[in-house]
Amino acid sequence: MEENTQMPCLSCGFELVDEGKSCAVCGAETHSGTIPFAYAPTAVQGEATPQRRAQRRGTSLHDGDVFADRYEVLSSLGRGGMGAVYRVRDRKDGALRALKVLHKTAEEEDAAVRFRREIGILARIEHPGIVRIFDWGVEDDRMYFAAELIEGEDLRTVLRRRGVLSPADTARVGARIAEALGAAHAIGIVHRDVKPHNVMVRTDGRITLLDFGVARGVGIDMQTITSTGVIVGTPDYMAPEQFQGQRLDARGDIYSLGIVLYELVCGAVPFRGDTPVGLGMQHQQVLPPPIRTQRPNVPAWLERIILKCLEKDPAQRFQTAGDLAAELSRPHAGEKKTRVLPTGDQVIEDDSESDPWALTLVTADEQKHWTVDMALQFDGRFYKLADVRSTGQRWFYRFSYWPDEQILRKVVDYEQDSTERKKGLRGKLKDWLS
Repeated sequence: MEENTQMPCLSCGFELVDEGKSCAVCGAETHSGTIPFAYAPTAVQGEATPQRRAQRRGTSLHDGDVFADRYEVLSSLGRGGMGAVYRVRDRKDGALRALKVLHKTAEEEDAAVRFRREIGILARIEHPGIVRIFDWGVEDDRMYFAAELIEGEDLRTVLRRRGVLSPADTARVGARIAEALGAAHAIGIVHRDVKPHNVMVRTDGRITLLDFGVARGVGIDMQTITSTGVIVGTPDYMAPEQFQGQRLDARGDIYSLGIVLYELVCGAVPFRGDTPVGLGMQHQQVLPPPIRTQRPNVPAWLERIILKCLEKDPAQRFQTAGDLAAELSRPHAGEKKTRVLPTGDQVIEDDSESDPWALTLVTADEQKHWTVDMALQFDGRFYKLADVRSTGQRWFYRFSYWPDEQILRKVVDYEQDSTERKKGLRGKLKDWLS
């Protein structure tokens, strides 16, 4: 009778899946050929070299060590709680690779499952925005995989070095991350830990999404995928439904990406808390602070996109990462909005940046106290009055965005100013009636 082999599901992590059959939890099919290293013999074959003996004595690799008779260690790229990453030369073809090795001391079953899951996911996704892997296995009781070497900085480091990103760079980076997420979502994988630390900005400007170690299948809830009920993720970037233990889908990643985009343009995440519980309450109940009150040069179209990602109700967000990527990538020239304000003034807003006037206010009366170079505060943004014209019946006040590097002077708050104008009109009317 043929032996029945059971293994973890690569999509959701469920442990009891028969080889070649669908997972009872998420429906994904699991094949042992996808993760052969997880059940490979752990005995070291071949003669014990000095490099191998050094590997047995500790968990770290050192410059000059040769791992798995193939990878020559050139330098360390970083260490984490689960494993270490090294810059290596592949002796098979001479190429430079990144070698990720699970710590020998990381004996927790969850760490091994996450490591296997990451390899299984990366082996299934082919996308320029997701790291490629070339080899994996077990060597000296340690799981490992070799992937393409990415030269660059993680997005967290870029933020600390540069400060906030320009709206154009934010849209470009966001679109590339969304495209990579779309590739994962297409095969039923939710990343669940989208944050600047897991995004690499290559030296050539390309964007790569990293760390699928906590990724899971679409629609899997927290109680199903964790034996302890502990929520996995980074609280600053987690969607409201992730805190609530609800079923997750692609829209959870879209919310997390919205937090990243918010941070890119504002320099900080929208919600802060001393505890995960307090932070979770803010994600679930508090609206994010408006972006343009902090960064006046952020166009309204980008703010609208980010705030749509951050809707509390998943049904109100972008429904697919592809839709988000398309919206971030498309040209926004020619977008003008015209509306009549309660004061009777007409306002024309232009976020396309194709016109020198970001804001035009059309009034029936001359505003003699409005002078060129004054700063108008309108809807949380500051504008510089640059041109005044009249047709005899209407006055046109044209504003550009206030330059970030200039100090604000003679600030006029439109809402307060319009209130004063109403009072003045009522006073004139009262005098006339009396």
